[in-house]
Amino acid sequence: MNNTSRFDNGQMPFARWVKAWSKRSEDLAHWSFTQLVNRTDAWGQYLAVEDRSPSRKAITRHGQLSQDQLIRHFRGERQGDLIGVHAISANGTSRWVAIDIDHHGQRDNQHHLRNRQAAITLYRRATDLRFDPLLLSSNGRGGYHLVVLFDTPAPSTTAYCFGRWLIRDWADLGLTKEPETFPKQSELTRKCRWGNWLRLPGRHHTFNYYTQVWSGSSWLSGEDAIDGILAAQGRRATNIPAEVFAYARPSLVAQPAAVKIASAEGLTADQTAGPLGRVLTRLANVQPTGGQWSARCPAHHDRNNSLSVARADNGNVLMYCHAGCGVEAVVDALGLRMSDLFAQHRPRRRTRRNRTHH
Repeated sequence: MNNTSRFDNGQMPFARWVKAWSKRSEDLAHWSFTQLVNRTDAWGQYLAVEDRSPSRKAITRHGQLSQDQLIRHFRGERQGDLIGVHAISANGTSRWVAIDIDHHGQRDNQHHLRNRQAAITLYRRATDLRFDPLLLSSNGRGGYHLVVLFDTPAPSTTAYCFGRWLIRDWADLGLTKEPETFPKQSELTRKCRWGNWLRLPGRHHTFNYYTQVWSGSSWLSGEDAIDGILAAQGRRATNIPAEVFAYARPSLVAQPAAVKIASAEGLTADQTAGPLGRVLTRLANVQPTGGQWSARCPAHHDRNNSLSVARADNGNVLMYCHAGCGVEAVVDALGLRMSDLFAQHRPRRRTRRNRTHH
């Protein structure tokens, strides 16, 4: 039944939901292990309701995440069995990107409707890029998770930028606050060794509610929802447009390297000036491709133009290697710095050593 005009607050009795998810728990665990688990040495664990406090509902556990733990999560017998998985692997890659549109307060039909419409718009935005996203109703009160799967792990920087790009106009979509994106960081650091985790589909950690799945035209519950999840497949990260890298935080600074400037033959004066010129004149086999350019990626042995280059409206240069090289690796191979991609350079701060004392 098409129920696009009705809120997904649960038409199926809770006991039937429990039975359906428990019955398929092994299938769901296997699917999650291959599609969602980025690392097995850390995961999120919800506390039993009686052990929670207003500021502490879940913790990060370390050890070895097992298939049995995933099965217990999907059986959902106890809320203390519910878990979440981290968004970045120890190797700095991500199997997925997720958007979390929250609503934790009391039921509010108008707020719920706005969140739902925004979630469906983001879902369509991902499908337009030829992804097979999962749009999940997480709590039946206006909370939604959008999960975009990759067929092979993508660099975490790519995943981070993609998530930020997807929600770039969140206020225009009618949302009252900016959704969370996972990964929340472009990369792991010594100060941020684990990153953040996202709750797996299934039973809600507080309410008597099970995940529902958007089919593209209606909301699916119980067995149908499970079938929708198990049918979701990862798609190539090369579907991500190069423009997403405009949403990177300018914290990844590459070290300069000596490089010989390539020939600028075939490029216009406009294309050899400013940040775009700094990049295009250093690349090989530059070809125009519908308002952008393709070239051989200098960060790996590239025979077929794998690098996409574009100029943003603000003059910044956007780059994406379809073979998986990070922007910082490409910039380093070109003998440039990340700041060279930006139209406006910020002057370096004077260090204590070169300050003038009065």
